Amino acid sequence: MISGSCPATTGGGADGGGSNIAGCTGAAIRPLVDNGLLEIVEVERDRLPGYIPLPDDDFKLTPEQSAAVTAGTHAIASAGSKPLLVHGVTASGKTEVYMRLIERVLERDGSAIMLLPEISLTTQAIDIFKTRFGEDVAVLHSALGIGERFDEWRRLKRGRARIALGPRSAALAPMRDLALVVVDEEQDASYKQMIEPRYNARDLALWRAEQVGAAAILGSATPSVESFYRAQTGEYDLVTLSRRVEDRPLPDISIVDMREELAPGQKSIFSARLREGTGTLAPAATTLRA
Repeated sequence: MISGSCPATTGGGADGGGSNIAGCTGAAIRPLVDNGLLEIVEVERDRLPGYIPLPDDDFKLTPEQSAAVTAGTHAIASAGSKPLLVHGVTASGKTEVYMRLIERVLERDGSAIMLLPEISLTTQAIDIFKTRFGEDVAVLHSALGIGERFDEWRRLKRGRARIALGPRSAALAPMRDLALVVVDEEQDASYKQMIEPRYNARDLALWRAEQVGAAAILGSATPSVESFYRAQTGEYDLVTLSRRVEDRPLPDISIVDMREELAPGQKSIFSARLREGTGTLAPAATTLRA
C-alpha cells in the first residue's frame, strides 16, 4: 500500500475525474499509474435517490379488475393482439391492474414500459412500483441529471432493469424483449411533445408495441374521443372498471346552467350551489378581477 499526499486542486485530469476526489491533478497521478503503482478502476454507482417503501398487501382483486387482468394477460400471450382500453373511474384500481400485468410479463422474462403523463405523477409512482418490483424499475424523465438518465438508460440497455417508468421520453427506452406497453391517462395532452422532434408518446407507444408484437394497454377515466371510438368500433378491445375499490362512493355531481345563474344580474363566476356547498367562496355580488 502506498500513501502520500498531493497538492490540492480543483482542476480535472486524464484520470477521468478521480484526481478531483483525491485532491490531486492528473499530472500527479499519471506517472504513478504508468509505473504500475496505482490502477484506475471505473466503478458504477446509482446516482438516483432511494425510494420510500410502501405497504404492498396482496389484496383480492374486484371482479372487474380480475376481468381486466384476464384480458390483458390474453393480450400479452397473443402476439399482434389489439390494443386494450381500460376505461375505469377514478380509484377503480387501474394501477393495480397494470402492476399485475407487468408481473405476468416479468414471469415470461419480458420487459415493460409504463408511461405516465407528467413528471409529478412519475415521482409519486416511483415508490409504488419500486416497492413491488425493486431494482427492476428504471426511471426516465427530463428532471433527472444527464448522468442519472444515462445510468437508468444503461441499466435498461443491459437488461439489469426490465421496467421503464416515466413520462413521454420513456417511450423511447432501450428495452430487451419488450412485451408490454402501458399508457396511463392516455387522453392527456402532456404526451404531445411540442418542440422538435414533435411526437405523441401515446401513438409512439402503440406503434412500438405493434412493431415487436407487444401488448398495448391504454388506461383512463376519461378516454380520448379517438380511443373510445376505436374501442366502440372494435379496433381496440375494451374493459370497464365502473366501480371504485371497496365500493367507495363516487362524489355527488351537479350540472349548473350558468346562463340561469347570470340572468338575475349576479356577476360571480361561482354558482349559488357551489357557494352553498363550500361556504368559503366570495358572495354573489363580488366580481373577481385579474
